[in-house]
Amino acid sequence: MADISSIKDFIKNNRAEYIKLESLLTSNKALAPENGGDGELKKCEALETFLKEHGITKLERFDAADSRAAGGIRPNLVATIDGENDDYSIWIIAHLDVVPAGDLSLWETDPWTVVEKDGRLFGRGVEDDQQGLTSAFAAAWAYVSLGVKPKHTVKLLFAADEEVGSKYGIIWLLKNTDIFKKEDLIII
Repeated sequence: MADISSIKDFIKNNRAEYIKLESLLTSNKALAPENGGDGELKKCEALETFLKEHGITKLERFDAADSRAAGGIRPNLVATIDGENDDYSIWIIAHLDVVPAGDLSLWETDPWTVVEKDGRLFGRGVEDDQQGLTSAFAAAWAYVSLGVKPKHTVKLLFAADEEVGSKYGIIWLLKNTDIFKKEDLIII
């Protein structure tokens, strides 16, 4: 069993993979129909593939119907890392959608391509909310790669539709599923 310093070292030593994930996510525009896009499906599918390639394979999709979006859905993806105890889960929630790039003349680079400059990443969505999504992945990947079984089950929710009201994301999940338990701890 790995100790906390092994987990920290693993996370610290895999920066290139986090940049790869940020680049993948940024290149898959996830704009709500209200923002002139076709939703999160392409980005969600790319994320699913990436997670599986990194050993995070217990995945469930909860798709909210939205005829305006690609495939007629707004996907919500849950990744589960089984814990020793399942009396409650620890949820880490991030969202898939981003806001439009705005006036392109204000960008020094293509907003849909991640650029690293002075140790920082630039691109539409890298901060809001791909940093949360990537951080959640980093911790989960460390657990899986090092064979760490957390004390309690950890669930990562990558939700749709946060940028324009969450109607097809967290609100839809609360109204249409029973994935959350009263005892669960939730980090957003």
